[in-house]
Amino acid sequence: MYTVLVADDSGVVRSVVKRALLDLGIESIDEANNGRDAIEFIANNSYDLIVTDWNMPEYTGLDVVRAARAAGQHCPIIMQTTVSDRGNVMLAIQAGVNDYVLKPFSKEEISEKMEQYVGVCKTASANS
Repeated sequence: MYTVLVADDSGVVRSVVKRALLDLGIESIDEANNGRDAIEFIANNSYDLIVTDWNMPEYTGLDVVRAARAAGQHCPIIMQTTVSDRGNVMLAIQAGVNDYVLKPFSKEEISEKMEQYVGVCKTASANS
């Protein structure tokens, strides 16, 4: 089963991402509304995709990415952010982010971004 973690302090954003995932046929979705909960999910579960916000209470999305990589999570990670600053993008990539999407985004935009990685991961799982 394909499992995704969605971490964002905005319930509206989590809902948009979740609807996009459901449209892609993914039903196993964990939701975290802050960085601490996201890191706890990561410590106790294995994910095929992580979608995280940059700015969250308690721990940032960057902390979440670092925790995921330190825990051995090799899944793709998509960072959501309102900041397109080159320095922040480089920090995210160095931490282990595979891609990012600028907020605000539409359901179609995030769906297209996630679909790229869902297809890759499903193919890799089928070949292993």
